[in-house]
Amino acid sequence: MKLLTTALLLLMSLFASATDDMLLVAVASNFLGTAQQLQQDYRDFSGQSFELSAASTGKLYTQILYGAPYDVFLAADVISPSQLEAEGLAVAGSRQTYAIGRLLLWSADPSLGANDCHAALLTLNFRHLAMANSNSAPYGLAARETLQRLGLWRQVQSKLVTGENVAQAYQYIASGNAQLGFIEV
Repeated sequence: MKLLTTALLLLMSLFASATDDMLLVAVASNFLGTAQQLQQDYRDFSGQSFELSAASTGKLYTQILYGAPYDVFLAADVISPSQLEAEGLAVAGSRQTYAIGRLLLWSADPSLGANDCHAALLTLNFRHLAMANSNSAPYGLAARETLQRLGLWRQVQSKLVTGENVAQAYQYIASGNAQLGFIEV
């Protein structure tokens, strides 16, 4: 993580030195906690600050399409930045992979271990299953694709609790409102 922090801080410093404006960073909600730490590190390093705007990657992508003035886009997929670059809305050649996440089936119920979560999913032994919106959040799409591959997509429809993004799906699970759910780690 040290290399990532150093690289992002350097990149932001170079950009900030070229402009007097506040740096605006669009960040996928799954990376918000890390981005907030980077925000503090950047402030300590440069004496400057930047503003964060967090949402699902799909929402941020749409905002950029309609003119949102972000300077940096930290997306949860590679597709959205690629499309922005192809459409001339991102600096050509500026895309970098900054992190790799994984989809995780999780429960806040301490009695459910990893194998128990998997068994509960396969047997549909839960009241609610949380996931991010598969139309706007990459981890929601990954959850839907996983459920489809397992042959469970149609069976879980009545049990789904859909969050706007993976952070909201996490909140549903952590609060106990959903017994199981897909999050990003």
